[in-house]
Amino acid sequence: MDTGWDILVASPDLEMRRSIMAILMRLGTEPICASTVGQCREVMAERSVGLVLCDRQFPDGDYKDVVGMAGSGANGKARIVLTTYFIDPGEYQEARRNGVFEVIASPYHSIAVEWMVILAKRDDLKRRDQDLAFQSANIPSFRRFAAVERGI
Repeated sequence: MDTGWDILVASPDLEMRRSIMAILMRLGTEPICASTVGQCREVMAERSVGLVLCDRQFPDGDYKDVVGMAGSGANGKARIVLTTYFIDPGEYQEARRNGVFEVIASPYHSIAVEWMVILAKRDDLKRRDQDLAFQSANIPSFRRFAAVERGI
């Protein structure tokens, strides 16, 4: 599945990274891994990251730090999916207020991970459509293109 951007799996938990990576690789993607907020920062500065499957806590910070850097990626705003063993409704609402795209619980079911990739891709396409809708039309370029197409 070509998403047009990279997927980052961010967690200090090796087993969590492995299980999510296995699911993503079955989808035909090549995810990138990070185990600290600092590594996330490096990856997001260098790559076009559209989706981050992110653990709640890191040795050098937490998911809020990753959310804070989500807009600095090469492609605009990465979607952060919080991965957690347990979350109560109040924590879910707080995570959403903090800018999290969605929350999925572990153990990680392949359908939930696949669904997050689909939702992130859909959100990306929606953003692109909105960006195009607000761009002004380049009429002279369109006329030149149309003239070439008609052989004028």
